Amino acid sequence: MVGPDTPALTAAIATVGELEKRLSDKPRPAPIDIAMRARAECLAALTAARRPASGTSSIGRSDQLLSEVSAIAGLSPVRDERGVVVTLRGGFSGTDIGRDRLTTMGRIAQAHPDFPVLVVVHSRPKSESATVSAEREQKLGETVAAALVDAGANRSHLSVEAAGTAHPSLAPGLSRDPGRSERIEIIFVDPGG
Repeated sequence: MVGPDTPALTAAIATVGELEKRLSDKPRPAPIDIAMRARAECLAALTAARRPASGTSSIGRSDQLLSEVSAIAGLSPVRDERGVVVTLRGGFSGTDIGRDRLTTMGRIAQAHPDFPVLVVVHSRPKSESATVSAEREQKLGETVAAALVDAGANRSHLSVEAAGTAHPSLAPGLSRDPGRSERIEIIFVDPGG
């Protein structure tokens, strides 16, 4: 172990243990939500471990936002090269996206106006044409953007992207449910540190 045991590290280790157990049970479908939570908790523990012992913080703005959003139940954010990412399942075929979660994220965007927000809609291959699929994704993305604005996000700092099937969430063959790739990512774009 690199440093002293911390509550964040203890939580991350527990979540990884839960993930390992679920993976050994050969789950159907794959426990993607647990894996995302484990990754977020590990990143939070690493961020805490990197802080200087002097009490002064050199933590970046994206790390602070990740830590703040990680503390909100039900969101399970991750950090990647784009910024802080919250993935929502639902919203396709008439299922509910989660109005409470959108309201919470709109308030987060309002509290952090220096982070532009990008809404990315991912879908699975459909029998419909690519044009119809892209239009459907764009409409869903605009609905999500409107909910974020209603909750306080600045519309001029918000954009929507219809990604289609360009970035599946699972490697081919790992899930029998191709709908697992259907998701909406709300990305708080890293403003540069």
